[in-house]
Amino acid sequence: MESNNSSRKPLLNEANGSERNMCPSDSSLDGSGFGDICSDYVLLGNINAGKSTLFEHLSSGESNPANIPGTTVSIQCGNLKGIDGKIYDTPGIYSIFSSNEDERASRDILLIPQTRNRLKGLLLVADAKNLKRSIAIALQFAEYGLPMIFDINMIDEASSRGIEIDIEGLSSILGIEVCTSIAREGIGIEKLRSML
Repeated sequence: MESNNSSRKPLLNEANGSERNMCPSDSSLDGSGFGDICSDYVLLGNINAGKSTLFEHLSSGESNPANIPGTTVSIQCGNLKGIDGKIYDTPGIYSIFSSNEDERASRDILLIPQTRNRLKGLLLVADAKNLKRSIAIALQFAEYGLPMIFDINMIDEASSRGIEIDIEGLSSILGIEVCTSIAREGIGIEKLRSML
């Protein structure tokens, strides 16, 4: 997936000119500290869709909390494994229009200039057994005009229930890249990583 911000310049460490490669420890995203250097992809999705498991596979191990201004919510930020970039693991949500603090944080991270200006795209994780909910969320986030990858997780559980999903058809209808995974077993992770 191509970045929608090709003119982006790498952020440099003022002390020695080297690129920063770690997310801030317990930082805020209000423009203070190092909160403006941490976001390249935002991981989104419904509650219990497997986002955090996917985050563990995609990030290089160590992660740090980052606080969303105006909330008491902190989300995890990690370095993408094998890719020059960062990834945020946001709270699970049902809608971006809720006043719930977790759901607000998942929406607001896309609006904060310090993160918005660093985004390459969104990675929306869907539960294959409850695809309608995730498609509704994808359509809501599409309003932000950011590139999106739609990962259908737990595809094995859907298959065992006789649920068949037309991946190519769904990709064509949504106009975004769609892939499948079984995050708890690490299946589909490399394909997903190649799409970032």
